[in-house]
Amino acid sequence: MQFDRTPHPSDAGIDAAFERKRAGAARVWDAPKFRLADVAAANDRLTLRVGLTSYREHVGTSSSARPLDERRALRRDGARSLGSNRAHLAMALGVETALRTADGALVLLRRSERVADFAGALNGPSGHPEPDRVSAGGGTPMDGASARREIFDAILRETAEETGVPLASLSRPKLIGTMMDANGKPDALFLTTTTLSRDEVAAAAKGATDAWESSAIAFASATPPSDPKEDAEEPTSVFWGRRAASVSAVTRAAADCLLMLAATTPGSSAAARDDALDAAVEHDLAEVARIIERDALERVAVEGGTTRVPVRVASRFAGI
Repeated sequence: MQFDRTPHPSDAGIDAAFERKRAGAARVWDAPKFRLADVAAANDRLTLRVGLTSYREHVGTSSSARPLDERRALRRDGARSLGSNRAHLAMALGVETALRTADGALVLLRRSERVADFAGALNGPSGHPEPDRVSAGGGTPMDGASARREIFDAILRETAEETGVPLASLSRPKLIGTMMDANGKPDALFLTTTTLSRDEVAAAAKGATDAWESSAIAFASATPPSDPKEDAEEPTSVFWGRRAASVSAVTRAAADCLLMLAATTPGSSAAARDDALDAAVEHDLAEVARIIERDALERVAVEGGTTRVPVRVASRFAGI
């Protein structure tokens, strides 16, 4: 397929890495995955360019099970020969959602020691869309609409399986961003709401079919605190503070997306807007930074107050 991974002469190392991974974790198995080759935005339309890969290829190209020098060679050779340092990577697409309860909490799960990645970290309900659910016998997606539907359906399915929350209580997921971690693993990030309260979610989690994946459930405030380092209790401070030691990379990216969304809603604090602006700069989202800054300056004009305009942003994004 057009957006599939390009093979590399060292691909024997993929099988070796997968066997090492499987030897160290009981619940590791191979399965087809979608490959996120690229994301493009134009005319208010977001396009995900998706091919096919597998969990085996992910482990063998984008995880610590493969020696670092070999992973670096994949990136280097892709850049030199194909113009993309991702051409030889699996780029297996994952999904994660920020799940908001009816009484204003975000649902977080502490990953158990039995999972293959991020054991002990806090994250939202997550998983992978499954190409087999939209394939026509040979494993090829039937059409783009079916693949798109599976990407959105997958996060609802994973949420229900990991939290025990009934599918009927969940809203349609809202895509709020995409991210890629340092190993080249991409995720689509969503915001989903449930009609259940935090107490009802906690009760439902006791019967979750995939309860083995987490060791505990926790709740953070869905409203960003003025200063997550000083003004909030855990796990709110951990989530909104995006603490690398306690929160997975995907969940930190989701928090950044939520901050950027909150920054342009009525009632957001100056501190929250500053945090959102920092997130936009960190992720090289120039247009998002411009929107946040313009919104902040418009509020100054309306309210007659003052605001701090970070010099690094004003100089980096000319024309704000």
